[in-house]
Formats: sequence, structure tokens, C-alpha cells
Amino acid sequence: GQGYQDVIKVIYGYLPAEQRVVGMQVLESKETPGLGDKIGKDPAFLRHFEDLDVQLDESGKALVHALQIVKSGNAKERWQIDAITGATISSKAIGKLMNKNTVERLPMVLRNLRVLEQGYLGNDNLGQVNLGQGKLGQGKLEQPALKQGAP
Repeated sequence: GQGYQDVIKVIYGYLPAEQRVVGMQVLESKETPGLGDKIGKDPAFLRHFEDLDVQLDESGKALVHALQIVKSGNAKERWQIDAITGATISSKAIGKLMNKNTVERLPMVLRNLRVLEQGYLGNDNLGQVNLGQGKLGQGKLEQPALKQGAP
């Protein structure tokens, strides 16, 4: 997502059965040293991503509670994230990219959960995944439709 200085790239852990984020790490950021770069270093900020509610609504197309960046010290709910003082734009960028990504990707993960738990990507047994849930039967991984001009 777009930060104050440049694009911010993150990776996060997700527990599908509980529909929550359980960790987040900034992979790439050119945010201002000592301010915006705290999005990847500040323990209080990162702690919000250890138990972040990203439950989808019944339609599976929106979050029950959109993630909110709130003034530092005001987060009371599991979908609220305290902004970093002096790095509000960078903090909001993380919230925006997490909102967008979870709404776009989590429905696909949930639709394909049985296949992912089983450990097969398609029917060729290549790229096995073990989520520790046991085998649930044959299935084929649903691929997202590519947008016009997408690689």
C-alpha cells in the first residue's frame, strides 16, 4: 500500500478458523527514519496485529468491522489499531492496505480452506501445504480471476 514516502509491503499471518490476523511484518518500507519506519519496529503498534479481528460478514465480501486506525491509546476493540504518534500517515497506510487485502484475499482462502488443509494445490500433488488439520478429501484450488492487463 502507499505510505507517506513510498509503497509499503507487508506479510501477515492469518488463522482462517478464527478469522483473525496473528502477526504482521513489514517487508519493505521507505518511510521516514525515526517516525514512519516505526510501523515495522514499534512493539505497541505491532502488538495490535497479534489478535486482529478480520471476520467477514455473511456475504463474504466485507469485514464485519472494517479495521480502524485510531488516535494512540484509544484502541478498545480487536479491529482498532492505535496510530503511532508522529507517523499517522504511515499507520493509516497499514490499516488501509490491510483492509483492502483482507477483503480481496480472505474470501478466496476461506472458499479453498478444505483444499489447503488437505495439502494439495490442484490435483498434481506439487507444492504441498500442511496446516496441521488433517486430510479432508480431494479438491481443486480455486484461482482468482485475473484483471485485464494483470501479469
